[in-house]
Amino acid sequence: MFTESRLLQVIAEIYEAAAAPAGLDNLAQMLARAFDSESALVVFNEMPNGGSTPPPTLAVPSTTKNFDAGARLSYAQYYHDINIWLREGLKNPLPAIVLCNELVDETTLMRHEWFDYCRETGMFHCLGTAFRIGDNVMGEIGIHRWRNQAPLVEDDKRKMAQLLPHLQRALQLQHRFGVLEYGRAVGLDVLAGIAIGVVLVDAKARILFSNDVAERVLRSKRSIVTVGRTLSTKDHNGRGNFHRLIRHAAQTSAGCGTSCGGVVALAETNGGTMLVSIAPLRARGLGFGPSMPAAIVTFHDPQYSVVNDRTLAGAYGFTPAEARLAAALARGATLAEYAQRESVAIGTARTHLKHIFQKTGWSRQTDLVRALADPILNGR
Repeated sequence: MFTESRLLQVIAEIYEAAAAPAGLDNLAQMLARAFDSESALVVFNEMPNGGSTPPPTLAVPSTTKNFDAGARLSYAQYYHDINIWLREGLKNPLPAIVLCNELVDETTLMRHEWFDYCRETGMFHCLGTAFRIGDNVMGEIGIHRWRNQAPLVEDDKRKMAQLLPHLQRALQLQHRFGVLEYGRAVGLDVLAGIAIGVVLVDAKARILFSNDVAERVLRSKRSIVTVGRTLSTKDHNGRGNFHRLIRHAAQTSAGCGTSCGGVVALAETNGGTMLVSIAPLRARGLGFGPSMPAAIVTFHDPQYSVVNDRTLAGAYGFTPAEARLAAALARGATLAEYAQRESVAIGTARTHLKHIFQKTGWSRQTDLVRALADPILNGR
């Protein structure tokens, strides 16, 4: 297990990585050091669909130097599909932390073609973890040692269990703001333009920054409100937990806590519920001035979604009519409401929806709407 001081140090480094791509580049190296290793990698995969082939890799945001360009290419072109560790590991429910010798014994590993890639990259002993970071995105982290080194053991699993909530939260932030896709830090200009509410606060919930979506929600006074320049909630039952999560997340950002924040459901005056996510934020890495204990509060409010027709058309190859329907659905309209508003036959609208399904790969309207409303796509 980590000592308390070492645990706080590693947690602080994880949230530094969440704040800037340069930090994320070093995340694998930092994790390798934390486990007395020289090999680690962080991977984003699609969620498994139950098939025998490992799901596609979406991004490899951070690796140690043994995974050079050649190793990445050979993995993408061939070894991904025969990754026996990944294939066996996906049989465990998420989140999962496993030692790879629990999945595949050493004799089987050395006889398997996957061992050729292990030799190429210096992997033999392995600790792996997998966890959900989005609706259809799974994060995976591997820590490795070579054959002549001490194996990773149960104590290393316990160490990873201490870090896992923070790694999950940090990578969720990276994924949500599109840092991986756009390769630059989450700056004020990005936070101002995305289609989710974002509020940065200090340990006392005093507002440091809020984007346009958040400001509109605050003015509506349905759930989250301001008292002076302090963030609060109209939900008396959820207010204590709301401020507790902010305070603890800010303590983590200052390097003196281990909370990864959390999610609180706030009752709205219209009878609905708003889910609000609270996480630590390393303010210096984002360029918000002097380092201070800070937390990031995020939420998605469909009433203020800013889905862009042209963005959807460009992303999926929609016709103008298909793009208008897709944007309307993402904003919460029903198919009948769209048809009436646009003065088109319901049969025509259904035909457009069929084409949208074909172009996006979705087959259910609920999944389609969730994907189209993704702030990473539509806030750009």
